[in-house]
Amino acid sequence: MLVWIDRLSVLLGRIATLAYFATGLMLGYDVAMLYLFVAPTIWSEELSRLCLVWGTWLAAAVLLHRSHHIRITILTERLPAGVRHVQETLVFLLVAAFAAAVVWY
Repeated sequence: MLVWIDRLSVLLGRIATLAYFATGLMLGYDVAMLYLFVAPTIWSEELSRLCLVWGTWLAAAVLLHRSHHIRITILTERLPAGVRHVQETLVFLLVAAFAAAVVWY
């Protein structure tokens, strides 16, 4: 139905993976420069933090799309199918409202 959302989800997941990998490389480079050459970098900490934050948000979008995010299902498992669908829709709208507030502010 919405194949482009699936493709976008895969792309965002790959970008998040690259952001995490870049974070590891930058921090590893900074540690090596600090302890081997006593010349720490001034850019790696802030840039790695930005990559980590953006990677986390992109990965969260992918996990939400695939329904692999953390859930506590002790109550929702016991709901009837119709009520569970309404509950999942309300939770999705709450997540969308929170994401909109984060983007806005």
